[in-house]
Amino acid sequence: MELLVHRQAPGWRVTRLGGTVGLALVVALSVLLALGSAQAKAGFSIGLQDDGFRSDASADQAATAWAAERAIHGSYVRVGVPWAQLVHDAKNSQPPAGFNQADPGSPGYDWSRVDDAVRSVAAHHKKIIFVTQGAPQWAIGPGSPGPNVGQGAWNPNPDMFSQFIHAAAIRYSGHFPDPMKRGASLPRVRYWEPWNEPNIPGFFSAPDPVSAYRVLLNRAYAALKAIHRDNLVILGGLAPVKPFPDSFTPLDFAASVLCMRRVGTHFRAARGCHQRANFDALGIHSYTLGATPTRHAAIPGDTFPADIGEAHNLVQAEDRLHGGHHQTWVTEFAWFTNPPNPRFGDSDAKAARYVAYSMYEMWKSGVSVVIWFTVIDLPPSESDAGRGLYYAPGQPKLDLQAFTFPVIASVRHRHGFVWGRAPVSHSVRVVVQRSVGGRWRTVARTRSGSDGVFLVFFGARRNGLYRAKVVRGPVSLPYNSRPIPPILTRPINFG
Repeated sequence: MELLVHRQAPGWRVTRLGGTVGLALVVALSVLLALGSAQAKAGFSIGLQDDGFRSDASADQAATAWAAERAIHGSYVRVGVPWAQLVHDAKNSQPPAGFNQADPGSPGYDWSRVDDAVRSVAAHHKKIIFVTQGAPQWAIGPGSPGPNVGQGAWNPNPDMFSQFIHAAAIRYSGHFPDPMKRGASLPRVRYWEPWNEPNIPGFFSAPDPVSAYRVLLNRAYAALKAIHRDNLVILGGLAPVKPFPDSFTPLDFAASVLCMRRVGTHFRAARGCHQRANFDALGIHSYTLGATPTRHAAIPGDTFPADIGEAHNLVQAEDRLHGGHHQTWVTEFAWFTNPPNPRFGDSDAKAARYVAYSMYEMWKSGVSVVIWFTVIDLPPSESDAGRGLYYAPGQPKLDLQAFTFPVIASVRHRHGFVWGRAPVSHSVRVVVQRSVGGRWRTVARTRSGSDGVFLVFFGARRNGLYRAKVVRGPVSLPYNSRPIPPILTRPINFG
């Protein structure tokens, strides 16, 4: 028996090449087809966030960042837009005299660094995701923030924030004159993430954080849609775990913003809450610290890769209750390696295996976009060391290949399947192979969708090493089809 399956928007095409299909495979196929059909419309794209895309990056940083973006065949670059760093007198209690926050040309603004980043990303023909955060001192609210509240995170004034977003939306509308290129306009930015990790006080806090963020989100949504109706607004991106008592798990925070409540792994309307939150995509951050990618977070509502399906459940519940077709995005993801991080990191080979499986889990859960953060490892002294795709400029990890061309395999009850995403932007022919006696033997052939994704079923007697090859193109890392146990790997486990 050999059954070849691949996805091509707007749906799936199934070709059966003789034999019978066992019950286990029928069940697995029906589940995967149902999950995949939701993904077919949105596709499955990837991208990067890194300081190398900033205008003040060194030549080595920039070269490595763009080399990585080309290597992964990425579509997106996520760029931080720090509100307080774009305005003069940000540390004062009052804005500059005569400053008009809604005017992108007001002399109180300095957009030069953001302009440079936008020009660079557009010149490389990539899509830009703007993520904003950090209010100037004169835009924070009254009251006393708690001990864990970061600079510029306390109760930002929603009117001032909407004026700032309005100015940014005009400047990057595609029609604003480029101050450095006479007769040209600054490139357009379509994808916007109003605030970063608002579920933790290090980035956002207020006497009522849920209501305050809902107001902030809605004001930003209105300002962005007023400039371009097809601007896409992301709720989040939400930190993956609840690190402090005064923070929220990402799913509980998002559900509360959407006037819902979590019931197990599903969501229902919250009684007494009827405030509408406007957004186009739910942005989640997903890191696994001290566990395998099949292990669920210990705290319900946190989002390890194994929990991303719950985020999609929330989006589906929003669609049922309020209408619309919202997407799920993972706007930060990475896997830590050791070296350089002995506290959280796994070996290079094990991390690459876990990256590939995490990518499959996110695709299966309906995610449309995955952004890796960051490209080059930070120094070992930093707590975030180890999540880069490169140890240093020119020294790639296996994580780079696993993120670029993720492939996973599974064998059960004499039936197997291989899923992968080839680094292409069009449909290609793919060969699936199994290692037999030290040689690679072809077990299936298929075509990818236009987003590079493919899913192929075939008969298989036992577990082994599998890989995929694009015909006359790249080859994936080998993947051992034995299941990854859902276990803790470190004594420290956030979530």
